Amino acid sequence: MEVEKDMHQARISVIIPAYNAAATIVEAVQSVLAQSWPDVECIVVNDGSTYDTAALLAPWRDRITCIDKANGGFASARNVGMQAATGEWIAWLDADDIFEPDKLERQMALLAMRPELGLICSDFSMFDESGELARSAIQQYYGVFSRGVTLETAFEHGATLENGDHVRYGNVFDVLLRGNFIHPPTALFRKKVFEAVGEQRTELVNATDYEYFLRITQRYAVGYIDAPLLRYRISATQSSSPANFARNSYYNELALQHVLDHFTLSHQQRHTVRQRFRAMHLVLARHLADREKQHALRCLLAKPRCLFSPVGLLVLLKILTPTALLEWRRRHLDPLPRHGH
Repeated sequence: MEVEKDMHQARISVIIPAYNAAATIVEAVQSVLAQSWPDVECIVVNDGSTYDTAALLAPWRDRITCIDKANGGFASARNVGMQAATGEWIAWLDADDIFEPDKLERQMALLAMRPELGLICSDFSMFDESGELARSAIQQYYGVFSRGVTLETAFEHGATLENGDHVRYGNVFDVLLRGNFIHPPTALFRKKVFEAVGEQRTELVNATDYEYFLRITQRYAVGYIDAPLLRYRISATQSSSPANFARNSYYNELALQHVLDHFTLSHQQRHTVRQRFRAMHLVLARHLADREKQHALRCLLAKPRCLFSPVGLLVLLKILTPTALLEWRRRHLDPLPRHGH
């Protein structure tokens, strides 16, 4: 991969999709403008908000670019922003999250050591209105880490940078087929990567990031910084909330079907994807068994191999367990939310 002559002169374009994010967008933009990296372009894409985003951000009008578009979802907003980016590098930030002040600088330090990497991601912290929920959240947030994957097995190589950051890097496509662990608002990648793999697929809705990262990792190696470089806000309306679980599952299955239909995969890779299909179906059935027992049963019956597996039988037992008992368990025993199946 072509390397810039002087990495320290590179411009980074940060894309922030915004839809009715008045309560948080200013803090997100300020975290971009406060970056220690010297050349940062901040692009806010107003995705059909019902208020005037540009007016809200007027105090910073000379330091940011605002683009208005009809509402089409965060993926379509990111696509517009990436097309407009003038930087050699692109970073994503959601309108309710916050970059740590040296986030981009620390990612570029890894790229200075490993310039062949196509994408850099990192750990992140989680917070809500009550305060910090977890200082290091990646391994409890992404379900793939509960299925035998570790950061050490996901990335082939490890090192320590001069600034003290512990980093990992390598080819992660095979492991990523088992579940996502690249947190979208931590992603930094070359604009040439975007030009090579194309735009995000808007029809995949909540699963578009996962499919996009699979496209990238099929071509490029990935780097990871084992430090929380982003503050990730947990709210009741975000895509990982329980109310959106079934919807997320549908689009995750749609993304996996797209991978089977359009990616060039080995026999083992196709087997991995089919295993994930069955596992996701079981996770969905288990979730529905809390309050929508008939839907959960239909979900199991649609995949007989799932029903007669050990996990499937446990889900069937959950379906038969009274809802009141399940509700008590959910309130008192469930951990922090995980994302991805």
